[in-house]
Amino acid sequence: MIECYNDWVIHCLVQPNTTLVSRDIAQEILGDNHDVYFPFNVKQGGRPPYVYVFDHRPVYSRIPDWTGVVHAMDVGFVFGAPFKNIQDPFVNMMAMKYSEIEKGLSLYIMKLWTDFAKYG
Repeated sequence: MIECYNDWVIHCLVQPNTTLVSRDIAQEILGDNHDVYFPFNVKQGGRPPYVYVFDHRPVYSRIPDWTGVVHAMDVGFVFGAPFKNIQDPFVNMMAMKYSEIEKGLSLYIMKLWTDFAKYG
């Protein structure tokens, strides 16, 4: 595992202590906890972790820009939301409509997940 370290004390000294800086720090810490340590713990249990990074933010996202790409933002793409109206409040919260490029991305994501299910 690659160790990731950020000296939060220096980070706070370089930037003034504002609500936005505090929010960003909390977001980084919580993201690291979920995205880095969970796969590490799975590996410690003797099973190989399978991880991918989804860093596309839907063009018509309803989530505030400051959040970036949030956990599970890929769910709509996995289940083909750009092609049909999925009646799920969680999926609709992420984006109500999708661009043409995102239709292609959805096809690609569905293919990746299908191939992983077939071949491991």
